[in-house]
This record gives sequence, structure tokens and C-alpha cells, in this order.
Amino acid sequence: QINNILPYFSIQLLIASDAMNINNGSTEIIPKSHRIQDIDVLIHDKSIYNELEPYFINVELEQGDFLIFNRRLVHRGGKNISSKRRNSLIMQCVWLWGVGQEIIEYDEVLKYLKECKEFIKLNENEKQTFLTRLKPPYPADIKKST
Repeated sequence: QINNILPYFSIQLLIASDAMNINNGSTEIIPKSHRIQDIDVLIHDKSIYNELEPYFINVELEQGDFLIFNRRLVHRGGKNISSKRRNSLIMQCVWLWGVGQEIIEYDEVLKYLKECKEFIKLNENEKQTFLTRLKPPYPADIKKST
């Protein structure tokens, strides 16, 4: 059950400081992707990621608009191909961890997890799935894909 807990205890709030659209690199999402079982693990498989690529859409926001989602929604930053800036404020809370995945020191976390009694109780498949969820979410280089 531990692998079903982490994805649900997160929330992200993106507030557009500038208007955001496809030209200046708005956030891209796959609508309803949060309904796909274990999507946060599956997205690490490059063949699955490539299959999902055509479903990404740009979220257009006016200055002051906001987007609320959790980590189960497949999302990524878009590439700014304009001369206009695209600033936003992103707040994220992942309960228990409380830090953005982009700053998780994976090797340090892994070291402490291996000593944790609850982690030791998991079977190998559960451990691998849990560890996959700690890695950065998307294996794509957005500079090449957008």
C-alpha cells in the first residue's frame, strides 16, 4: 500500500506572473492522466513516454491565473520559443517529503531508506516502485521535445 500513498499526498500550485501560452513555454499536461494507475512509475519507461507524447497540451494562462494539480497528472515545462518572458510562481508540497523532486539528493535518500525498518519490510518489487517515484518525473529533454 505504501506505493499508493505518495502520489496522492501532493499538491502543486502554479501562479502565472506573466501570460503563458505555447509560444512562451506554458506548462504542458496530459488531461486525465492522473487516472492512469501507476503513471508516475510508468512514465519512466521511454516507450510509454513516447506513446504519450502526442497527448500533451499547453495550458494557456493569463497573468494572475493559476493551475492546481498533483504529481499524478503528467506534466512538464514547455520551451519558450518567443522573445517574451514567462515567469511563474510554483509552490509544491509533497507530504512527508516536503521538497521538490528536482532537489532531492537521491543517493542520500537511498542511504537512509536502506536503514529504515519500514522500507526493509517491503518486497523487492515494492522497493523498486517506491524508489522510482523518488527519481525526477520525466525522462525527456524538453528542449528537444517542444
